[in-house]
Amino acid sequence: MTAAFWAELPRLLDGLDASGQTWALLLGSTGRHFTARMDLSLFGDGLLQASTARPRGQFQHKARWLQDMSNRLEKSCFPVIAAVQEG
Repeated sequence: MTAAFWAELPRLLDGLDASGQTWALLLGSTGRHFTARMDLSLFGDGLLQASTARPRGQFQHKARWLQDMSNRLEKSCFPVIAAVQEG
């Protein structure tokens, strides 16, 4: 889940909500894994070098922003379904 994914997600959801024509959103992926991991570079140096107030604050700000982006899925006017391959 890269920076481009997180930047596009709210625009996509806003557009689908505004259209009023979306009955459901199906999230899927290619390959065996729904998602391998979060791209930790999104946090910059704050994740590993949060020894002072400034990097800790930057890390906290970024973490809250990412959580807000995830919450946008919950707040959508339509159900969101994750298509996860088992096995």
